[in-house]
Order: sequence, then C-alpha cells, then structure tokens
Amino acid sequence: RSRRQEFTDLAHDACSLVYTIVIECRKMMQDGQQIPKDIHVHIVELALHLSEIERFSEEKLERGRFQRFINHTKDVDEITRYRALLRQSLDTFLVRFLS
Repeated sequence: RSRRQEFTDLAHDACSLVYTIVIECRKMMQDGQQIPKDIHVHIVELALHLSEIERFSEEKLERGRFQRFINHTKDVDEITRYRALLRQSLDTFLVRFLS
C-alpha cells in the first residue's frame, strides 16, 4: 500500500470516529439525557490524540520526496499505531456509551 493511502485511511478512521461520537451524543441529548462525565473525559482525551495525529500528518506531508522515501516504513508504522489508537478509542467509547 502507498503512503498516501495509509494517510487517507488514517484520516477516514479519525473522521468516522468523530462522526460516530457526534451522532451518539446528539441522540442522547435529543432523548433528554445528559452526556455522562466519563464520556466527556474520553472526548477530551480523543481530542488530544487527534491533535497529535494532525501534527504528525502535517509534519510528514511537508517533507521532501527524498525524506518521504527514506522514512516510508517508519511513517507507515506510526500511522498503524495511530489507527490502532483510534480503533481502541472507538471501542472504549462504545463500551462506555452502551453500558
């Protein structure tokens, strides 16, 4: 897979997670429920992770072609780590939300 596709998949994962959280929180609010404090805490943690992913992506995408080539494997490993972090965050949110 190409590095560009890896970044695209990372962006898709991040957007899907945020979309899921927004939709579920809206449903709760429309049903007259308060969003639990632990979900608020989880959202704050997620925002920090998303900021970290954004910084990582901007730094890596600004590099020259040679640097991108040299660091390809390292970048893909880091993207894989961030994608796993997002999946874990989604799982955590769903467990907290559904309990």
